[in-house]
Formats: sequence, structure tokens, C-alpha cells
Amino acid sequence: MGVLDTLTNGGLAVLSVLAVAAFLQAAWTIWFGPRWERTPAGSLLPGLLSPGPRERMRGYVDAAEAAFTQKRLPHTAPLVAAARLLLGPTASWLAIQGHLLRYVNQLDGGAKRWIAFLVKTAPQLGLAGTLVGVSGGLAHFAADPSSTHLIIESFAFAITTTLWGVGIAVLGMCTSRLMWQPYLERVYALAEQQATHVLHQSVQPLTKRIRHAGTEPRRARGRRR
Repeated sequence: MGVLDTLTNGGLAVLSVLAVAAFLQAAWTIWFGPRWERTPAGSLLPGLLSPGPRERMRGYVDAAEAAFTQKRLPHTAPLVAAARLLLGPTASWLAIQGHLLRYVNQLDGGAKRWIAFLVKTAPQLGLAGTLVGVSGGLAHFAADPSSTHLIIESFAFAITTTLWGVGIAVLGMCTSRLMWQPYLERVYALAEQQATHVLHQSVQPLTKRIRHAGTEPRRARGRRR
């Protein structure tokens, strides 16, 4: 029975360390780290809003990609691909959204999957500790009904492991639902908003040229009359 107690406590201790590490990483990224729009990756799309020819903007994207590679910034390739699509002759909005979504998913780095693993595993391990503690208490009671100290100790172990597992699951759920998921959604919303501005800027001059071309013959006809 001592081996099962050790395994249960050891497993819960490892899961506790992982849960606290995930919480600290999310807290550092969201509260203490630089805001996404102030990072080099977050300033890529707003740089396309400056007036200038497309060739200069393409050179800006090439320089940004080289800087990302030099600084070893991970998960920036989808963002660069979205910027290239925005500067292309025909920008597919669905393709741009796909690249932005890929960027956010790579920015996550599998954190949500790890947190989901903690949320699912910790209560099960706590339940295993409950079964171990209850079975140990019943074994002590069957061997010696007067050994109340050992029986209470076994049931206390069962209750402690249950609360421990539930506490890890609650910490993981709070980290995922209240911190990490809203942060990723905010990054995606900002990137999508920036891409929309760039696309609107590239479409607006073309619309003006089409309107100008459509009104020019009318003016000429009016003058002829």
C-alpha cells in the first residue's frame, strides 16, 4: 500500500508543478510581457499601412522576415505569408484568415493541449488516491478495528488527494479559459483588424480609379453638348 501512496503523491506533485508552470507562463505573457502589437511580429502588418509603392512594401516584408530569422522569433512564417498575400495583386481573404489562424495556433505552442491534459488527468489521479486511501482504511479496520489512528490517516489521505486533484484541475481551467484563451483570441482579433485595414487601403485607390474612369466619359459628353 505504501508504494501506491508514493506513486499517487508523486504523480500529483508532478502535475502540480506543471500546472503552476503553465499559470506562471500565461501570467508573464499576458500581464508582464510586452503587448503583442508592440512586439516585432505585431508591428509587421501596421507597417504596411504607410504610404508607398508596393515594391517598397515588399522590401519591408523581406527585411522583417530576415529580422525574424535573425532574432529567432518562432511561429512568424504564417504572419509573413499573410503580409505577402495582402501585397499581392489578388488577395484572398479566406487564405489570409487561414494564415492568421495558423499564426495564433503556433503562438499557442500546444499550451492548451497540455493544460487540457492536466485538467483531465489530475482529478483521475486524485480519484485513484481516494480509492487507495479508502481501501487502506478498510484494510486497517478489518485487521484491527481499534486502530482508529491508522483508519483516520488513510481516510485523510483519500480526502487530501481528492482535493489536490480537483485543485490542479481548477487551476488549469482558470489558466486556460480565463487567461490563455482570451489572450489568443485578442491577438487574432488585432491581427485580423490590421489585415482588414491594409486590405481596405489597397482596395480603396483601385475603387477611386474605377469611379474616375466611369465618370470621365460623362463629363466629356456633357462638354460636347
